[in-house]
Amino acid sequence: YALITSINPLAIYYHRQGLSLFAVHQYKEDEEMNLNDLQMHLTNYEINKTSDMFVECNGIEEKIENSKWSLPFLWNYFDGIGIDSKKLRQEVEDVSTAAIIACMCSIRNVQNKNIKYHRKSSFEFVGVDILLDSDLKPYLLEINISPSMAGTSKLDEKIKLEVAHDLYNL
Repeated sequence: YALITSINPLAIYYHRQGLSLFAVHQYKEDEEMNLNDLQMHLTNYEINKTSDMFVECNGIEEKIENSKWSLPFLWNYFDGIGIDSKKLRQEVEDVSTAAIIACMCSIRNVQNKNIKYHRKSSFEFVGVDILLDSDLKPYLLEINISPSMAGTSKLDEKIKLEVAHDLYNL
């Protein structure tokens, strides 16, 4: 999650919380029929929740076999297997920032034309969807303006309540 509080100068705050979603079917590159298996290619909750292989987090205690993790759980997992999560978090933030900068340039131009300049005249809350490839290189999938804050599980509710609380305080 990112909060943009100013366009000129650009000010972006990234939240420490977020969700990591996993495809529920193992990816197999060689089989032609796999192109139709959305649960192999997509991590979307609405698509994967119907699979017998989807493992919901019961309560807020996270486990490796769950199909959805919090970002802190993901970073701790990476650290535990020898992957530098601090470096990866920075790479994810760099990709996110580059995408937001690209979007904000045209918005800033319109704002400067139509709104009397004031440093605090902009505010946008976004969800940034990032895909990690097999080499853990981050790619931007999409940016969601005003992402859903509805929870589908206790884990979702915990994360989204923390994000909403910090958003309100900021």
